[in-house]
Amino acid sequence: MINRQLVLASGILATGLILAACTPAATPAPTAVPPTEAPEPAAELDFGPEFHIQGSRVRLVGGYGDNMVYDGANVQSGVGSAEMHLDADANTGSIVATFTVDSFHPSKDIDLDNASVTLIFPLFGFPPGVEMPGYMEGGIADNVGLHGDTGNEAPILPDVRNAAATWGPVLVFVNGEQLMGGETMMGMPNPMGAFLGHMMLSEVVRDPETQALYNSDSSGFYSPMDPHNGSVVSEDISLLHLIVRSETEDADNFPGFDFFLHVNFETTSEAAAMPISDLTFAKMMEMPMDKVMEMLMSMMP
Repeated sequence: MINRQLVLASGILATGLILAACTPAATPAPTAVPPTEAPEPAAELDFGPEFHIQGSRVRLVGGYGDNMVYDGANVQSGVGSAEMHLDADANTGSIVATFTVDSFHPSKDIDLDNASVTLIFPLFGFPPGVEMPGYMEGGIADNVGLHGDTGNEAPILPDVRNAAATWGPVLVFVNGEQLMGGETMMGMPNPMGAFLGHMMLSEVVRDPETQALYNSDSSGFYSPMDPHNGSVVSEDISLLHLIVRSETEDADNFPGFDFFLHVNFETTSEAAAMPISDLTFAKMMEMPMDKVMEMLMSMMP
């Protein structure tokens, strides 16, 4: 283990992980939840700038309709692993995750049954000319608070401290075949066929037994309608979140995008240091696309 507002403000940037105009399904109050003491003030984080992390113990969170499941009712165990090698100062690196699913529905029209899924985050940040909010620190942020009432990202999770967080494109492969994203991304052509990706290496937010997210006194579940009222289970930085989403909206899904995949790796540890990829959007735009895809495919495990 590594120790270290649905109110959506109209000003939240569409290029971040925004919360579309969609409310989560109502959930009942939990029962037999032990009381929690008022937490001590959280210590400041001091991680990075390089990260070499591996993750295991897969949890697939929710599915089409509700991808956050604050009551923990639809969180599946899975088999797989993740590995990331990042340089937060240079905003470069890569993340690769693989896992198997028995039955998972990231979209109304996509069923992943008995499937092997690979996610490749090959570079970080946004294309030149696309404005990025300051808290993203160019694509890889270290020692940053997100979600809840931080004003950084939508309140789909409680306020969590992160050793590292990333934003950028992600390629999705199902049984070795690429699942293509939209023709455009962030208003620009999307020849990679990428989706939008977000990673957090964070405090533990879900109860390990119930997989629920609780409010501050454990008398109910966390709600994005009340982002001040949340809690974390452990302040240890030991949870790896990966989120993959489309840009196309879907009012029947929560968060409100027509494709949304949410996977956690509950166990993390230091990985052996490896050379960190220096691929950036600027470099990629100077390369022939066949060379870009050759480079990206070389990241396949």
